Amino acid sequence: MKKILFKSIGTKLLIAFFSVTTGTVLLVSLISYYANRKALEEQISGGLQAVSNEKTRNIAQMMRLKQEDAVKIAGAAEVRQMRPDGRTDPAIIKKIQEDLDWTLFEIKLKSLNTEENVGRSPVVEGIDICDVDGVIVASSNKESVGRFIPPDYVEMAKQSGSVFMGITEDPQSHKILLTFVEKIRDLEAQEFAGFVVLKVNVEVLNEITTATGGLGKTEESYLIDKTFFVLTPLKQQKDGDRTLEIPAPAIAGCFGSKGQTAIYENYAGTTVLGATRHLPDQGWCLVHEIALEEAFAPVSVLRRRIFSLSMILIF
Repeated sequence: MKKILFKSIGTKLLIAFFSVTTGTVLLVSLISYYANRKALEEQISGGLQAVSNEKTRNIAQMMRLKQEDAVKIAGAAEVRQMRPDGRTDPAIIKKIQEDLDWTLFEIKLKSLNTEENVGRSPVVEGIDICDVDGVIVASSNKESVGRFIPPDYVEMAKQSGSVFMGITEDPQSHKILLTFVEKIRDLEAQEFAGFVVLKVNVEVLNEITTATGGLGKTEESYLIDKTFFVLTPLKQQKDGDRTLEIPAPAIAGCFGSKGQTAIYENYAGTTVLGATRHLPDQGWCLVHEIALEEAFAPVSVLRRRIFSLSMILIF
């Protein structure tokens, strides 16, 4: 009778000890998992944000460099001989056109001689030199000479001096162009004597957006404007319209904030972890995404390891 009682008590104690041990191991494992998961998720999101911030800075720097190109053209000695009254000597106009032709020749030559640019078209697609009334007096496209530039270009040149006018599409080549305007000041009185219109192929931004940040195979960046038109290449390019039909709330809200990180379904129907960054000077949004499954793969690995370790401790 005593033996049976002893066995019964021993069995109960063993069960109680096993339950307490198992419960303790599981509790510690769960606490460890959730604490480490949170740290991992923050680290992953932080890495995505860091890459997005770097790309945003690089795009802003590239845009500044292109505006500086327009400044250099507007500051050339021949260009600054244009008159504020619009009556520039035809001989000076001819010299400006000759210098412009030579500048474009140098740009194309540099593009052909640079190994990484072989097979690419030069990023500079056009340069127009305009007088105070917005008439093109010299141009990389000589057929444009004598035509009028839109009035808003003239007003922006007078008021702001240096300005990015936005994007346009070339009607013939259908290339997307970035358009910069720079005021011309005459040499004598520093008065408004016309302006330069510099047109740059949007491909100048492609190297920045297509460069990976080392986060994974599904990592992708692209630029959109306020109409949700995609300016740069997409990995899973859809045929036809390049406008995001139904942008995710995180993307749609990018233009009203500095940016955010969120989980959503992207243009290709893939659930992604995405970071958006607003570029207010250009009116663009940078979207940087990675497939959620790949982004949080380390969390899945952590879960399996903690579960395996818990089972070993219990046994």
